[in-house]
Amino acid sequence: MEKSVKKNNRKVLLILPNFQIKFMRFLLLVTASVCLVFYLAIFGFIQYWKNVGFSAGLEENSVFFDFLDQMRISLGYTMAITLAVTATLIMTMGLYMSHKMAGPIYNLLKYLKDIKSNGWTRPISFRANDYFTELTESFNTFMDDFKISKQGNNENK
Repeated sequence: MEKSVKKNNRKVLLILPNFQIKFMRFLLLVTASVCLVFYLAIFGFIQYWKNVGFSAGLEENSVFFDFLDQMRISLGYTMAITLAVTATLIMTMGLYMSHKMAGPIYNLLKYLKDIKSNGWTRPISFRANDYFTELTESFNTFMDDFKISKQGNNENK
């Protein structure tokens, strides 16, 4: 079980698709929300300076307002690129992290199916870099104790 899940000799990115897709959707929502807050803050700031210009008595065709319009356009492009780059980075890291969380769960489910069909044959193990590696020790200890208690019950009969 230490090898990665492979299909056609390549690494499978979505081991537990339901979990991983929900996790990625959540990360995308958080990313979009944070970028929206920044977008609104920046354009609120530009609107504030437009109001300052109007209250100072500047005319609508003033260079100041042209500058603010150019700034709004530039920041709009910058925010769009930032959103795309940020979403790509977070989704890539999210896929990596979800893989490290889903891998042990997948391996544990597969191991339990193997126990059901073949009986307990060997201790479970996860990949070294996966999360929840402490489950292997607890589960293997439980299985050892269960095997001993089951043998003890069979000897008493």
